[in-house]
Amino acid sequence: MLLKEWIEDLEKRELVKGFAFNHYFNLPNEPDALRLRFDFPNEEKRETVKKELEEKVKHLFPNCMFKELEWTSPNEGELEAYEFGSRCAFLFWDLVKKERLKAGYISDFEITKTDPPWVFQQCFNHGVMNSLGISKVPNELKIHIAQLVEATKSKTITELVDGLKKIFGTTF
Repeated sequence: MLLKEWIEDLEKRELVKGFAFNHYFNLPNEPDALRLRFDFPNEEKRETVKKELEEKVKHLFPNCMFKELEWTSPNEGELEAYEFGSRCAFLFWDLVKKERLKAGYISDFEITKTDPPWVFQQCFNHGVMNSLGISKVPNELKIHIAQLVEATKSKTITELVDGLKKIFGTTF
């Protein structure tokens, strides 16, 4: 939460124009990583933010290693989508703080019609897409299928089915 408040404060102080983050964890053979992306109005503000970030993170995680990367995409809309997702995450934590939502909604789940994290995560994904006017069929369906193909590293339907069996077993 401390980084969330700091990031929001950066924007209020006009040190950044936008931001996004990704948290990578529990990946085989890869260390946990928090990746932050900021859009800066100018180079001077970049140095101010970099210095503040190092101070904040070193205070929280003394053994943290910093690595500056270029976070760009050749795909139009990708960086904006990550920013929107990060802002949704911040809204989620604001609503948890106000006791409108439960932090447990983002925990692991069992696929049942009554498991609260499963219900929340499934409805959240559909709710955002539906609220933005993204059609359930074919666009939302194509998005989910593309994510399954990517997650299972499938190149054929047979590989996709085999990958799904590894994830779900033989039944849902």
